[in-house]
Amino acid sequence: MKFQQLKHFKALAEIRHYAKTAKYLCISQSYLSTSILNLEKEIGFSLFDRNNRNVVLNRNGTIFLEFVNRLLELLDEGIEYVREMNENYSYVNIGILPEVSSLLGPKFFSSIDLNHENERIKVNVKKISKYSKDLFQDLKNFKLDIIFTTKDNINFDKKILDYSSACPSNPRETLNNIVLVPVLKQKFVLLVSKNHELSRYESIRISQALNYPFIKYTDNTSLDDYVQSLFEITNNRIYDVSYTVDTYELAAGLAASGLGIAIVPDLPYLDYIDAHKINISYPVYSRTIYMAIIKNDHINPQTKKVYNEVFKYAKKNNLISKNFKYKLHL
Repeated sequence: MKFQQLKHFKALAEIRHYAKTAKYLCISQSYLSTSILNLEKEIGFSLFDRNNRNVVLNRNGTIFLEFVNRLLELLDEGIEYVREMNENYSYVNIGILPEVSSLLGPKFFSSIDLNHENERIKVNVKKISKYSKDLFQDLKNFKLDIIFTTKDNINFDKKILDYSSACPSNPRETLNNIVLVPVLKQKFVLLVSKNHELSRYESIRISQALNYPFIKYTDNTSLDDYVQSLFEITNNRIYDVSYTVDTYELAAGLAASGLGIAIVPDLPYLDYIDAHKINISYPVYSRTIYMAIIKNDHINPQTKKVYNEVFKYAKKNNLISKNFKYKLHL
């Protein structure tokens, strides 16, 4: 089956006339007829009801057209994406978690040098996703140049280079895989309504909150991954769930209304919520946010520049592991 045959089929299905369709496609009528017959032969079913030169889709053709339209739209999207990627070579497409975006906004990017060859590098937020796995998948598929995310509960199929941990014995084994550069530590707090029993505390152990209904995050989101890791450290789990939500904003709003208690990232957003914020004294477990990139031959100079500047930022802020003596050059 050829791509050209599908385009012939789609055009004939819409125009419903052999001569007019052939003229539209700038091919002979006999060539069009042969193309459609070969397509039907390969599928094993007729797609049209024919009446002289007029044709109408039959039941098989109507169903098949839906799939052809979806396939052609997907191909057009892919062509357009590759075209934009090459035309906008100065763009660096990034993906980011929603709860991280406010922390890595203008303040962060204004602190690093984004000038390259006398031109300002354009950072394009291509995707915001609450699933770290989705961001890593798009990074692997070259849909994103850089992502800012966590690695909680991510199972990597290859060795990675993590600058927040110990230096591997042979760093070059990871040179064609994912590279993680820590950019910040994100603190989480317990949020309750101002008239909640726990509101008398400024700091508590997580075990002290287990008897109260929790507002839980949707399974497999980055927020859920963090909360699950927090409870695993203490060998505990959430026993009573009042609501399940997708975002920290919704969790904070429900907690402020007294509809449960929530573990949320300690963001400036909380200053505008009429609720009580409690520090978690145990376990002391902040979440590391990484810049992730894949070293390969397709990295453009602008992406390399962003990587090098973020690495310098991480080193300046003592986020790079002290026993890590290796610096990856892209």
